[in-house]
Amino acid sequence: MRLQTILLPTEEICNVEELYFHRRGAYLDFDGYFNLFQIAKRKRYTRITGLKLSLELEGYSEIRLMNNRKPIQRISLDADQLKHYEFEFPYRESDGVFWFSLKQGSGTTNPFIQGYYKGVCQEENPVNIVIDICTYRREAYVCRNMRSMVRRIYQNHDLEVRKHLQAFVIDNGQTLSKCEELQEILQTAEGKIRVFPNKNAGGAGGFTRGMIEALQRKEAEGFTHILLMDDDAVFDPDTFVRLHGFLATLKPEYQDITVGGNIIVEEFPYVQHACGEWFENYRIHARGAGVDLRQYENCTASSELEAEFDRTKKMYSGWWCCCYSLEVVREDNLPIPFFIHCDDIEYGMRNADRSIVFLNGIGAWHRGFDLTLSGTNIYYDLRNRMITQGLEQLKGEKKRAKIYVWKILTSMLFRYRYQDAELVKQGTEDFLKGPQWLLATDADSYNGVIRSKAHKIQTMEALQQQMSQQEAAVFESQYQEYMKDFQEKFLSCDRTIRRWKFLWKLATMNGWVFPHDRSLIAAISSIDTPLEGYRKKKLLLFEPFTRKGMLLKKSYRRLFQILPYYLQLSRRLNREYEQIMSEYRSQLPKLTNMTTWKEYLGLTNEGLD
Repeated sequence: MRLQTILLPTEEICNVEELYFHRRGAYLDFDGYFNLFQIAKRKRYTRITGLKLSLELEGYSEIRLMNNRKPIQRISLDADQLKHYEFEFPYRESDGVFWFSLKQGSGTTNPFIQGYYKGVCQEENPVNIVIDICTYRREAYVCRNMRSMVRRIYQNHDLEVRKHLQAFVIDNGQTLSKCEELQEILQTAEGKIRVFPNKNAGGAGGFTRGMIEALQRKEAEGFTHILLMDDDAVFDPDTFVRLHGFLATLKPEYQDITVGGNIIVEEFPYVQHACGEWFENYRIHARGAGVDLRQYENCTASSELEAEFDRTKKMYSGWWCCCYSLEVVREDNLPIPFFIHCDDIEYGMRNADRSIVFLNGIGAWHRGFDLTLSGTNIYYDLRNRMITQGLEQLKGEKKRAKIYVWKILTSMLFRYRYQDAELVKQGTEDFLKGPQWLLATDADSYNGVIRSKAHKIQTMEALQQQMSQQEAAVFESQYQEYMKDFQEKFLSCDRTIRRWKFLWKLATMNGWVFPHDRSLIAAISSIDTPLEGYRKKKLLLFEPFTRKGMLLKKSYRRLFQILPYYLQLSRRLNREYEQIMSEYRSQLPKLTNMTTWKEYLGLTNEGLD
């Protein structure tokens, strides 16, 4: 059973060499993140009894087999010919990681390597995976990923996984049928990629449509697992090789384990955003955030290699890459119709009684979430997090809900985002309308209403038209200075300020009680705290890599319009919170079953009405 392919950097996917190997003197050490073999997770969850390394090599004179930093064996090679080799690792008596190192032969100018790790397993599980991709008018992303799948998986007849993998592309925008490029790709996919036009019910609706289609075909086509993936993520197709190899060798007691995916920041393609997350007190906590995966020591840290997690944290995986058993995804256990955001959190927490594991090389690159400004997401994050947190039934949830609303309102006021403060109010009020309102609302139309209320993100050219020449020059100067050490700021993950400064700014409402200072404008990036706008008259909030942003101005009139929301929303939460959460909990089975979802999506047995 092929478990993972030896990967090399490519321009198409990722060209960061240190993620795959490190050059150390005469040796090429394949101890990069993608080529390490993690041992404990395989021993814990699979029936693998041995491990071999299968390689085709030319131009290398020696190989060293390694366990952690300890050499296991040193073997001479024939550098002058292309040969196939097979090496065995001491799997039973080892822990940590395996890897190997190659020494290039003298005079060799064009060495060649190709190979994979394969496991010895007496019995394999039947595994057939459906990839569930939800998209909305992102033809370029879909074509890129489907083309990569066809070329690297379906047209590679040496791969066993090609027989056990299908892709369902859920087309929320109903535009893919007109995309000629995609239609050409589909013709080469041997019927393994299917497109389903769908009502635009957001990511939750798109992913759930894929679940419904997989469940309806489960018996006929033998589907066992569903892999949820974002349409705008970049993935290496070996993700599917590794996933299939892991699932096919699982022990019987772990047949329904969830396989999560790690996520790497696309703008810094060696920085991990998360390797598992948990949700607590309205906050998302990411394991391994900011870890530089170019460093061997980081890739072999306990946080990357541990096989089990603290069950009280209810670890989950984001749906950029997350695989569930179809014994977990059932007709009576589907997501909540959240439209967008928190659907993966709520579903992962609801099913946290199953084990979850994260393997290196199963995951994706995605645009950094911290590097973009939230628009309508403020509304969805607040509304859906309140539902998700409330479903936990912890003591003191009403108080926590009020504090959460106050914090978000304060953050919007400190950034002069008055329209978004209105969305905080709207989100709280809509949460209090209960589950029946959630089902009865046309989510697509209502999203248009929410979008119309949010601050608009504009290009820098458009924003400069709204500034004086002097203000534009000040911003450009601040931007250039800011970006000089932006990578260091981002990697540090440190957004804190000194305690006395924090308390002072909080006590003075971030300078609202004082006149604004004399500076023309302050440029604040999406990763900065709202306290960076202390006593400023104007703020330009910007996205570091897109050069898009919002131009915002201090307004006491708008401040005094919004201040009453603190009391108004607190009163409503005091009166209605417990009753509304009781309704969400009692109606959860209705919200998450196939009959309700089919009606919600307008589906018949044949598909869309």
